[in-house]
Amino acid sequence: MEFVSAACNRSTAAADWASGIDGNTVAYAADRLVALYRPQDSSRRGAYKTLRGHAKKITSVRFLRRGSGLQQVDVALATAAADQTVRIWVYDKKAEKWSQSALLDSHDSGIGCLGVSRGKHIPKTCDWLAAGTLDGKVHVYRRFDAKGEQDRVDLVQVLPSGPRRIPLCLEIAFLPNSDVPILIRGGTDQKLDLYALQNNSFVSVVSLQGHADWIRSISVCTFTATEPNKFLCDDTVTTDEEGNEKHHHALRDGDLIIASSSQDKYIRLWRLSADIESVETAEKQPEPAKTTVRVEAEGESELTEDLIDILEEANEAGEDRQLSLKAHAFSVTDSSRGDQRRRYTIMFDALLIGHEDWVNTANWQRACSLDGLYHQPMTLVSASADKSIILWRPDPSTNVWINETRMGEVGGSTLGFHGAMFSPDGTYVFSHGYNGAVNLWSLPSTPENQALNVWEPQIGIAGHFASVESLDWDPSGQFLLTVSLDQTARLYSRWNRGNESTWHEFARPQIHGYDINCMAFISKFKYASGADEKVVRLFSAPKSFLSSLAVLSGEVEPDAAALEEELPVGANVPALGLSNKAVFRGDVQKAGDAHDFRKLASFTAASSTPTALLEALKQPPYEQHLLQNTLWPEISKLYGHGYEIFALGASHDGKVLASAAKAAKAEHAQIRLWSTETWRELCAPLTSHTLTVTCIRFSPDDRYLLSVGRDRTWSVYERNSSSGVYEFKSNNPKAHSRIIWDCSWSHDGALFATASRDKTVKFWKASSKQTGWEAVHTISFDVSVTSVDFTPYSIGNSSVNYLAVGLESGKLDTLSLWQQDGAWKSEKLPSFNESDFHCDVVNCVRWSPRRDSSNVGLLATCGKDCSVRIFKLPFAHYSE
Repeated sequence: MEFVSAACNRSTAAADWASGIDGNTVAYAADRLVALYRPQDSSRRGAYKTLRGHAKKITSVRFLRRGSGLQQVDVALATAAADQTVRIWVYDKKAEKWSQSALLDSHDSGIGCLGVSRGKHIPKTCDWLAAGTLDGKVHVYRRFDAKGEQDRVDLVQVLPSGPRRIPLCLEIAFLPNSDVPILIRGGTDQKLDLYALQNNSFVSVVSLQGHADWIRSISVCTFTATEPNKFLCDDTVTTDEEGNEKHHHALRDGDLIIASSSQDKYIRLWRLSADIESVETAEKQPEPAKTTVRVEAEGESELTEDLIDILEEANEAGEDRQLSLKAHAFSVTDSSRGDQRRRYTIMFDALLIGHEDWVNTANWQRACSLDGLYHQPMTLVSASADKSIILWRPDPSTNVWINETRMGEVGGSTLGFHGAMFSPDGTYVFSHGYNGAVNLWSLPSTPENQALNVWEPQIGIAGHFASVESLDWDPSGQFLLTVSLDQTARLYSRWNRGNESTWHEFARPQIHGYDINCMAFISKFKYASGADEKVVRLFSAPKSFLSSLAVLSGEVEPDAAALEEELPVGANVPALGLSNKAVFRGDVQKAGDAHDFRKLASFTAASSTPTALLEALKQPPYEQHLLQNTLWPEISKLYGHGYEIFALGASHDGKVLASAAKAAKAEHAQIRLWSTETWRELCAPLTSHTLTVTCIRFSPDDRYLLSVGRDRTWSVYERNSSSGVYEFKSNNPKAHSRIIWDCSWSHDGALFATASRDKTVKFWKASSKQTGWEAVHTISFDVSVTSVDFTPYSIGNSSVNYLAVGLESGKLDTLSLWQQDGAWKSEKLPSFNESDFHCDVVNCVRWSPRRDSSNVGLLATCGKDCSVRIFKLPFAHYSE
């Protein structure tokens, strides 16, 4: 597999970053798939593999970690989905292969979150795992190493549900100086619940209030009293200029620090420690009244004043919010230490204020080695719906947590970020957002930039987040265009530099307001698209795209200079509009200061400002650039259909465009032909079908037009040599017993193939029979066939035809077809690894018209699983 594009799911725990397992790999949920990605790979390839198994959308992805201190390693991957299952995946280093080692299917509802062990000390004997379901229950498991092919996973307990208590986040840790695991649960009841393992079952020990809305994430770390953190260990009292005393709370080595983020826009830090004196003191403290701030001798600081303002505003609005420094005490029995009774306290430690919308996640930076010692950096990264990523650190002079660095998106029509986390070495920040795009930032290695804490954006990955309905290569085979029910059209091409060549999304020509169903290239830089509207829209590439494509691919069009002179520099979408309006160089000059980057309008616009369209790209664009600056201008609209556009086809000479719409009657199942010179209809609509036409394909010489539909019929129209108009020639109303989804012509036009829900692909050849074409061969499959495509060129022996087939199960096949002794024969060819298949219906397969010198073909596929794949298939063994 050469390339796979898949967006990250809209879930706060949809990704996790491992260290030492299949490289520094990020695993993220991509619809029903698990995509594997190495952000720090120098090739910047993007996702390199997908894992198939789940039957519904994946909601949580977590790596299982074992060991103590610096010896911690990630040993397996756990994924949970709406299909009510948890799956465990392990990596075989020798075979370099991922495989499923356990399936947990005892749940009665979809799973929304997973909790795994985190902290300094994690026992090596087993892995603790918790799964929160949408019916409010929490299933707790214990996993042991596999002795055979399957792991042993025991269900320890099912924590019951309660009213308004759906778990949204879970985490497992071990109490300080103890082997007793605790389960931390947050959810829709706005409480943070702690459970401790006692007598082989988890019992509730404390319930923490404070958040005023749903708790979205929990992250745990173990505080270390190493040199960078020493200032947090000083329990001192200072006096300011006005004589007010300030107490600096001390953290102790081994304390657990719990970060919880909420839809109330805030992050709360909680400190859990083993301290008998603090327990005895806490038991004597009275319960603070509502909306009362209890900050020991820090009441005059700026932070406290901000907290008081927030609480007063909440009180005036009728919201029940409180800040309390009450230490909650509880005791547990540690069976691993001779049933010793230990006492612990947990208390609110800090409130982090800075986001202006839901805080979806807050994650600690992973521990590292400092002078050979285990060191936990006091750095937290948070992701919010306000389009920002914030790095938090305590100020050494005041011990107050500050938002040290802010990253994120500017402009665009997005709804912020769902998740963010650090790389294992702390030099990268990974985030995923509402549109499924993955954003990366890195800390430069130069001491100067590190001192300034300057984080630089890096090339991320993006993909469709809804079913990809259709795709096609441009006539030259240089780039690929896909359209999806996520209402976007995306363009992929190679980024060539030196010896490296990788596929990336170069442009997003159309960001629409309707689901897009189909598209067809008219010429290399013009295409038509059809959506859930009655209009066919035509687009043409702008100058900015041609310039960027030439730089990134290294291929310059022969007439590029003359072509660019006539083109607009880009496109923009007016407010409340659906049409991409062309932006010309004159518009940029007139814009002047109105679109200066220093003006507020440049940062609030949903689409690009004219000044942003002038420069050619030197590397694949970031998500923010794709959203705003890569639209193609709309050059025309075609009206005539009464229902949503469902199929498009263009002649190879680029002179004719054919379109069809959804139809329940014969009068609407017409094919309209348009002249690409005048954008007017060439003739009366072609009639033959009685239901929706699903596919339209022109023969290689444009002599014939082939259409197939839901009425189980194929129809062939022939071009009149004198008038150039297509006229009905023949059809077969009983070609298949079920819907025909797709069709394709052989490279020489002698055959065409039809793919049907009746689980067959049939091949038809011209004959003297009444239908004009007869079935010469049939290939049967186990499931419905949804897409088919012949190679657009001959390979080796010109009498042999090669084609690709996509199935309803997600499987792909390549086949050869030839005639021998008057009989037609076929053979399935070994081309794909099963692990590279789609996990849902394959909507479209198309061969690239371009081959390289090594006789290698490129096959692009797309499916209902939201992924786009490109396979590099050598033809050497086919032609033998």
